[in-house]
Amino acid sequence: MYQNTLHSFFDVIAQQMSDRFRVEKVADSLSQIDIEQRILAFQLLGKGVALATLEYLTPTEQSELLLAMDADELIELLESMKPEERMELFAHLPNEVVEQLMAKLHLEFQTIIHSLFGRCLINL
Repeated sequence: MYQNTLHSFFDVIAQQMSDRFRVEKVADSLSQIDIEQRILAFQLLGKGVALATLEYLTPTEQSELLLAMDADELIELLESMKPEERMELFAHLPNEVVEQLMAKLHLEFQTIIHSLFGRCLINL
């Protein structure tokens, strides 16, 4: 229930902020700068506006941005999205980009599992 309330809150804030900031213009501005600056600017937008802005980027721009994020940033972004938003995002990305993103997430998962259970696994 808390998760749904949190998503609803982000939806309301994102809508209000997107109206206020004209998300299309923010997305257009992001597409004009190099990838390092784009990542920094995207991070500074905050989750609600960043998610709203992501929708206005082209699949190519979305791919570049998502692939340039480190695994922790990517996980945080994906966790802030509703499941259907994640599915829609991944559905519009090229297959090779989805595979690269999944590999990045898989590697992060393996790292976490190893840090949590590595000592136990060594003793077996």
